[in-house]
Amino acid sequence: VVLRYIVEAAKRGLGVIFITHNPAHAFPVGDRFLILNRGQSMGNFAKDEISQHELTRLMAGGAELEQLQHELEAAIASK
Repeated sequence: VVLRYIVEAAKRGLGVIFITHNPAHAFPVGDRFLILNRGQSMGNFAKDEISQHELTRLMAGGAELEQLQHELEAAIASK
């Protein structure tokens, strides 16, 4: 329901700030994406500058999450 309101508002020329942790909700209705991590900007992208996959990766933690994954894999391998 909220996504419909966002689309209708945009059609009427209104600006909408939509805060979500769900890239599957953000990507279809957004035209710009600001990614924050602990209050710090991780990037500000127009829709044509980022894929939904990359948006999801950044929202999930990006390089920080990849580093953690490598650490966990190393810890498991050393058992």
